[in-house]
Amino acid sequence: MKIIHEMRLKGPWEYCWKSPDLSAEQLGCPLEGRLKVPVTWSECFGDRAGVVIWSRRFQEPTNLDTTERVMIAAPQLAGVVQVRLNHTPLPHDEQPETGFRFDVTELLAPSNVLEIEMECTSESQSQSRGMTEAAVIEIWSLVG
Repeated sequence: MKIIHEMRLKGPWEYCWKSPDLSAEQLGCPLEGRLKVPVTWSECFGDRAGVVIWSRRFQEPTNLDTTERVMIAAPQLAGVVQVRLNHTPLPHDEQPETGFRFDVTELLAPSNVLEIEMECTSESQSQSRGMTEAAVIEIWSLVG
């Protein structure tokens, strides 16, 4: 197999606080918004702890043939709780050092949403957490 095309999902990404269950005034920042990656947790949210869902929409790649697979490669991101495509959890037990790679060919729809749920529990984690690298859509050829 070999990668024949890739698209970086740089932005805009949307974010939405999942927890803690506070108002924007109590939290001290907007509960949802849009931003470009790469960005650290502290650049977005300061030292606030909680769980945020980052999401990015993309269109299904066109003109795929039966020898091609669509993969989503998510870089190594600290604090990932769950990765979902179109609200379907993508299986993982723990994040390898190289990040995640999922074959999503069978899950694709004409319009898709990738969600990465991330947790930050302390101020010391806020510098290393966040969408510090872009996720990538890869098209792999099964021949050659």
